[in-house]
Amino acid sequence: MCPLCENLFDDVGNIVERIIETLENTQFRSMQLGIHIPKDLLQSEDAIRTKHGARGSRPLKASFAMALQAEMLRKIPEIAFVKEYPDVMVTVDALTLRVDTDIRPVFIYGRYEKLARGIPQTRWPCRSCRGRGDGCESCEGTGLQYRESVQDIIGDPVKAQMGAFDTSFHGMGREDIDVRCLGSGRPFVLEIKNPKIRETDLVDLESKINSNNPGKVKVNSLKWCHKKDVSRVKETRSEKSYTIRFKIEDALPEDKIIESINSLSGVVLEQQTPKRVSHRRAAKTRKRKIVSISDVIVDNQEIQFSLRCEAGTYVKELVHSDEGRTVPSVKSVIDRECEVLWLDVNEIHAD
Repeated sequence: MCPLCENLFDDVGNIVERIIETLENTQFRSMQLGIHIPKDLLQSEDAIRTKHGARGSRPLKASFAMALQAEMLRKIPEIAFVKEYPDVMVTVDALTLRVDTDIRPVFIYGRYEKLARGIPQTRWPCRSCRGRGDGCESCEGTGLQYRESVQDIIGDPVKAQMGAFDTSFHGMGREDIDVRCLGSGRPFVLEIKNPKIRETDLVDLESKINSNNPGKVKVNSLKWCHKKDVSRVKETRSEKSYTIRFKIEDALPEDKIIESINSLSGVVLEQQTPKRVSHRRAAKTRKRKIVSISDVIVDNQEIQFSLRCEAGTYVKELVHSDEGRTVPSVKSVIDRECEVLWLDVNEIHAD
């Protein structure tokens, strides 16, 4: 037996067969190898090198990795071995000969339109069972507060087409569950986890997504992207355009309403954290600018207008003031209680 490697290299063929078997039916072009060498072998190697003055020779770990790579290339000539961003990460334990594989995710960028209200952007765990699902009557065992989400309406056809385990959804902000998102849509990155297929026709995939739940969610502009685009999308702060409709109890002259609402154009709001999100947002006052207001429509006691504003503006609170937490507000300038009926995102001015 070799005093240095204990005949470890005799197992190269066996290890490569295990790697290929584990990755059977998995599409990949690049691989990164990680090798774990037992501590006693490393100590033995160091002792032999010191004794024979062979410090310039190739280390055991590097030699073993090269042997594995050479055998892999003999079996799969088109594979590329890389040091970062591999399609597959393979870890080999030289003591137990255990092989672990990690299929790295792929990422798709796009925009989504949410055409119906009542759909959350991402999965909401059931409040009663906290997502466990088993035996829960509230969610009927699904573990979800809502059966549908933008994440799954988009992600389910992707998982099916790419043989993936699951998805993570990364949006450029999010609209409330009762708010539609129209126009060119909200930018997002879909992270596809453990995909068996890494390359697919995005035009065909877009068609399948858009036929999955017509009238609820549509996507456009799908393209492949990288992990770094997740942080870019999540951290981008873009102005947004909205249309909001609300009602008041006591009617006012139309010209007074229009003039009062238009007076908020160009104003910088001071918005304390709204009560409805105080459980998940820090308590502080945010300054947000109303860039413009247009198309004020007065229909008896129902009023509608469009606006463009800075990222992070609480638009519902702009109207009803959230008990004075937003200053100024539509409520303050028309001196009437306001009840929001609906809100639409018309455009997210990104890219």
